Amino acid sequence: MADTHLQVNIDGTTSMRKTEIFPNNTEEKKQILLHIFERYNWHVKRLVHINGSNWEIECESNTSTLKINLFISSIRDESRQDDEFKMQLGTTYPTVNRDGWLNVVLGIYVIKGETTNDYILAGYDISRFNFETNPSIRGTRTSGLQKAYSLGMYFTDKSVMFRPDFIYYYLVGLQNGSFNSNTNDVDVRNITESEYIKGNVDYLSAIRTKPFLLLAGISGTGKSRIVKEMAYASCPDEGDLRKDKTSPGNYCLVEVKPNWNDSTELLGYETVLDGGNYHLTKFVKFLIKAMQHENVPFFVCLDEMNLAPVEQYFAEFLSILESRKDVDGTIKSEPLIPAAIFEKYQQKLHEELFPTKDSSNTSTGAGCYTADDGTAVYLHSTYTKLMEEGLRIPRNLIVVGTVNMDDTTYQFSRKVIDRAMTIEMNEVNLNDMFDTEKPDALSYRKDVVDKGWFFAPFAQSNNALQQMNDERELLAEKIKATIGQTNANGRTTTESLEAILGKTPFRIAYRVVNELILHFYALRWENKEAKFEELYNKALDNILMMKVLPRIEGNEDLVKDPLAQLATWTEVAYPKANAKIVEMRERLERSHFTSFWP
Repeated sequence: MADTHLQVNIDGTTSMRKTEIFPNNTEEKKQILLHIFERYNWHVKRLVHINGSNWEIECESNTSTLKINLFISSIRDESRQDDEFKMQLGTTYPTVNRDGWLNVVLGIYVIKGETTNDYILAGYDISRFNFETNPSIRGTRTSGLQKAYSLGMYFTDKSVMFRPDFIYYYLVGLQNGSFNSNTNDVDVRNITESEYIKGNVDYLSAIRTKPFLLLAGISGTGKSRIVKEMAYASCPDEGDLRKDKTSPGNYCLVEVKPNWNDSTELLGYETVLDGGNYHLTKFVKFLIKAMQHENVPFFVCLDEMNLAPVEQYFAEFLSILESRKDVDGTIKSEPLIPAAIFEKYQQKLHEELFPTKDSSNTSTGAGCYTADDGTAVYLHSTYTKLMEEGLRIPRNLIVVGTVNMDDTTYQFSRKVIDRAMTIEMNEVNLNDMFDTEKPDALSYRKDVVDKGWFFAPFAQSNNALQQMNDERELLAEKIKATIGQTNANGRTTTESLEAILGKTPFRIAYRVVNELILHFYALRWENKEAKFEELYNKALDNILMMKVLPRIEGNEDLVKDPLAQLATWTEVAYPKANAKIVEMRERLERSHFTSFWP
């Protein structure tokens, strides 16, 4: 095996690193196979290792059973190219067809995660290969693995590659003869998720740009419900995440109180009581829980976020949010709580977070401590990480603040608006209330929406640009023309946003441009065939609504001329922003003061 190969990362991007291999240990293999074959409504009755790569698996659902004669081996790197892989069964391969049994040959590709791994499977048409003379199947490429991870299932001339979510879709299709070398490429994501995506695409593309949303609007429009719906839609049947029927395990509601005036309300605090300890809040515990399920989107809903001054209790989180950067195929931030705290109060915090004790060993060591009753308690792997790195913002965490803009709440400063993606919600669809055939969105789904719809692939625009080979120069030129810039001689790009807002307090800064690029990348991911000009205009229209217009407020002297120029500038290509500007100008004419908020 090569030292490095072009690999698929847990967030769907690629990077050069060593290939992870399906473990040699039989018990470890068994646990991975159980993870793959135990699915919603499917149960593994029997799982036996026969020899080498061969396993027998018997599975059943409420309506059918499957007997699987499985041959499975690692998808490992091929030395010829740094993006090419092969699968090799060795001396154990299918030789006969047994009545009632389905012969299945699978390659398994391991995607290394920080705490848990993910997998891509490749199914092969047995009739096309002679394993006796050539046990290797070559030709798997990084690009194909990446597409399978993103889309759910991807077809090549040699294999069907898919995420484990689709194992029974593949097996039943194989049994029925649906999968062969002539099968056309399909986007299975659309089979299982299209209706949900269609109704929530604006929220999802905003989240993939930056995982901090403000849902603003009048009371009663369902802002907090939207967050809970997203949690239900993305919550897998994993561990105890579905234990509560009234609230998914990847959802946390934090009710903001009017008397919150510092960050201890969210991040906790050190106390001298009882010999010293650190008080852990519900918010902190939820972040630590998210660390244990890094492939699952975790949602925090800060309800009525502006009942208290946001800058006072949320300032530290906002600052740490801006420290996020792309590191080794994932996104990391600086610590919210330093590692020293978890080291200092190791026993107390570990017992609070992970109360189950392992009394099988009474000796201590680097990975354990002695409890008060003399038993040895081995540190949970997540706690070990907290002691090494502190509590950082997990890359799978999505924070959504609900906002009511009325006389009982505080206004947002530009610092907060600059760091959030703002979506206005002032419409109520009464038809949905009387649609008795529409499924309940506040319930667990059989077809969990793929995490790729919720995870921001990058924190920094330069990494997104590296993935946009064909459109990088087009995007750069378009941004220079529309956003504009002022050079060292004081000359400003004409007919640009800089020309309109450059000498006002609402001038567009680097952060907006960074997030425009990230948002364009998010839209391109979901609109592969859209024309560049059309997609860019949509991205900028959204950014104007989410990042630029929410910052504009003031009296006639301050905003009248900029709004008039923006109205003309947005009239043709940016319809959502233009409609909002018309509304803001009407309010200015009536009250001699205006803002983005009603």
